[in-house]
Amino acid sequence: MEKTEKYSLFYCPEDGKLHISDACTEENESLVGSMGEEIYQSQNYYGEGKKLTLSDFHFQTTADIALIVPNGTIIALEGKNELKVINDRERANAAVLYSNGSMTITGDAEAELRILAETAQGLWSRCICARFGNLSIEGGTICATAGSAGKCGAIYAGGRFRKVPDTGQIRISGGKIIASAKTNAIRASEGKLYLEPPKNFCSVVNNAREYRGSSLPWNGETLTQEKADEPVMVLFEPESVLSETGRTI
Repeated sequence: MEKTEKYSLFYCPEDGKLHISDACTEENESLVGSMGEEIYQSQNYYGEGKKLTLSDFHFQTTADIALIVPNGTIIALEGKNELKVINDRERANAAVLYSNGSMTITGDAEAELRILAETAQGLWSRCICARFGNLSIEGGTICATAGSAGKCGAIYAGGRFRKVPDTGQIRISGGKIIASAKTNAIRASEGKLYLEPPKNFCSVVNNAREYRGSSLPWNGETLTQEKADEPVMVLFEPESVLSETGRTI
C-alpha cells in the first residue's frame, strides 16, 4: 500500500470530489468531519452527486477516520479497494468509513472493500459506522477487521448518546460480509439488524452465536463471533445450491 497519511478524506456531493478533511472527536458526541479546501487527487474514484464510486482505491491514515461521507451517500465498489486507520493513541476514537447519517454500499460479485482499524490502545474502534443513520449493504465483498480496542465493532449503526427516530438499522440484502471485532462483529442498535435474502436465496451465516441461516428475512441486534479467532461471515446462496449439497439452513 502507498504511504500513510495524517488526514481524513471527506466526500463532497456538490462537486463530486474528495477533500482533505479534519476529523475530530467531541466529548460525548459523534465523530465530526469538516471539509477542507484542498482536493485529494486520485484516478481511482469518481463522484456524481450522492454517489461515490471507488475503483481500486487505497487510502491509509493515522487520523481517526479514513473516509467521511455525508448522509445519503451511495458507495459503489469496483475492483479491489482498501481503507485503513493506524492509530495507537490511548483514547483514539476510530471509524474507518464513517457517515454522520445513512449510507449504502453496493458492488458486483468481483468488487471488494477491505477495511482495517489498527487501534489496539483506542477507546473505540469501528470499521464501518453509520452514526445517526442507517446502513444498507447490497453487494460486493466487504472484509472488515476492527482490531482489539476496548470497545469495537466491525460494522455498526446507531447513536451512542442520543436516539434519532427511524435510524440505527443495518440491512444486508446482497454481497458477502466478513467481519471481525473483539466486541461485536456486526451491531445495529435496538434490534434493527436485518438479513434479507433475495428471492429463491438463503442467508448463510458462519461463526455467529446468534444466527445460522434461513430462506426468510431475519432481524436481531448483533452478530458476535462464536470462535474469537474466526470472523463472522454472511453471504447469500441459491436455495437450489444448498439443497444439492445437502447443507442445512
